[in-house]
This record gives sequence, C-alpha cells and structure tokens, in this order.
Amino acid sequence: MESVRRNSLFLSVTWAILILVLCAMPGRYLPSAGWLELLSADKLVHAAMFCVLGVLLIMACVRRRLTRSLVVIFLLLAVVYGLLLELGQSWIFSGRSMEMLDFVANATGVSIAAAFYKRLAGADAGNVSSGGSPA
Repeated sequence: MESVRRNSLFLSVTWAILILVLCAMPGRYLPSAGWLELLSADKLVHAAMFCVLGVLLIMACVRRRLTRSLVVIFLLLAVVYGLLLELGQSWIFSGRSMEMLDFVANATGVSIAAAFYKRLAGADAGNVSSGGSPA
C-alpha cells in the first residue's frame, strides 16, 4: 500500500489516461451483451473506474499534505473530466455516443471515493486541516 501512496500521482495520471483510451475506443471494439445486462454493467464499470481515480487523487493529495479544499477541487476536476469524456464521445470519438447516465455513474464513483476520504488519509488525516493550510 505504501508503494501505491508513494506513486499515487503517477498512478492517477496513468489511470486517467487509461480511462480516456477506454472511453475513446470505438464501440465496435467493446464486448457486446444484451442491452439490459450491458446497461447495468456499463454503469458499474464507469462508477468503478472513477472511484479508483478518486481514490488515487485523494492519496496523491494526502501524500503532499494538501488541504481538504484542494482535495475537493481535484475531485471536482475528476467529475468535470468524466463530463468532458462523455461530451467527447458525442462530438469527437467515432462509434461512441454520450450518455448522461454514464456521467452520473462517473460522478457517483468520485463521490464514493470522497466518502472514504478519512479512511484513505489514514494517519495523515490529522495533518490536514478542514479547509485552511496544512497543520
């Protein structure tokens, strides 16, 4: 776990790039399933991908002793990233289409990560004040 904490910024960027590649991949390369099965699995995948991104961002912020306000800003940027990817699926990426429920799943994943902030911060949580500068 310490290795993940130490490399959390690199892992955050790498994970964000992986999400971009997966979201930009033409639909014909994605596995097909029945629409009902795909609908529920697709939303879970979106939420999981963005939850991992949120966890990695939180770990990167805590490692650098950033304030909770900055953690919130980074998490909001992750939500905006999820929206931009959905817009990109509509306007830029071929064979893809925008789904607002995918964006909701993305935001939900980031929110789940945020809910675990104190646990993720662990012993470092006491070193970060609630909104000001590091203690």
